[in-house]
Order: sequence, then C-alpha cells, then structure tokens
Amino acid sequence: FEEIEGLAGDIMVVDTPGQVELFAFREASSHLVQVLGQGRACLIFLFDPLLSSTPSGFVSQMLLSSIVHFRLGLPTANFLSKSDLLEPETLERILEWGENLDVLESALFEESSTQSNYGDGVGQRAEFAIGQLRMMQHAAIQPGLVPLSSEMEEGQADVLSFAQNVFGGMSDAKDGFAGDIEHERQ
Repeated sequence: FEEIEGLAGDIMVVDTPGQVELFAFREASSHLVQVLGQGRACLIFLFDPLLSSTPSGFVSQMLLSSIVHFRLGLPTANFLSKSDLLEPETLERILEWGENLDVLESALFEESSTQSNYGDGVGQRAEFAIGQLRMMQHAAIQPGLVPLSSEMEEGQADVLSFAQNVFGGMSDAKDGFAGDIEHERQ
C-alpha cells in the first residue's frame, strides 16, 4: 500500500485477483478502498464471457457484481470482458440481457424448461435464478453491460467515461486506445 500512496496521476487502475472471493470478501479490499479514499475509488466489475453465455450464468454474474457493490459501497460499472471471444449472435444476446431484464427472465424460463428434463436440481437452480432476478428487478438493479476487448480495442473509452462521470472531467484524458499509448511513449 505504501507504493500506491507515492503514485500520482488522474487515474490509477488497480487490477485485483481474478477470483472475486480473494478480493471482495477479505479485509484487504476494505483497506485498499481506505488507502485510496472512499471518494476516490470506483469498481469495474468484469463479467466472464463464457459464464455469461447462459441465462443462469449471466444472473450469477449480476449477483456477484451486486454483492461486491454492496460490500464495498463504491460506484460500479459492469463490463463484459474478452467480448471478442464470443460469436456475434451470442454477444448480442448477452448485451440484450443486460439491457432488458424481461428478455433475460424469458431466457431463464426457457433454460429451466429445457434443463428440467435432466432432473429436479437443474430446474430448481433456474427457478432460484428467476427469483434472484425478480429481486434485482424490484431493487432496480440493472447491469448495463458494456463489451470490453483489448484485442479489438473496444470498451476502453467506456471505462474512461465511467471514471469521468464518477469523478468529473479530467484534464487532457485520452481514450485508452493503443495509438494514444504509443503517442505517450514518444
């Protein structure tokens, strides 16, 4: 944490462990927020592209994002990481789930009816996901998912826009594309 205190700049990105349990549910996460300052930190929650490709997996990601947001109490934006790994129609379907929870609920019902042929446990899991989705709808929790891909250079400007919306305008901020980074090095 001492290294962080010595850094300067308009924006600092801190990449935490890929397993949410290792970060959000340990006291170190709260300490990191305290070091940065509650009013100077925000969260980018990355949805896993493969887990998000099923309705129940997508709801699982929504729940994790909501729990991390609740636990740390920071402004949070949801991004679909490595979106370039998905087929275009799968990406479109996932983004639609993020924008229209009614479409996601219909997909959960369809998944439940398809999987109910495999035993009660799977159908119960889908029913649980539908119940959780309804709870999030009631609480007005909507993921607002944005695709992110370093390979395709997509979404970096949206990350910056989120930070700018949270913290106000930043002087001469770049959009995060590779061309800007190369220009900075020269």
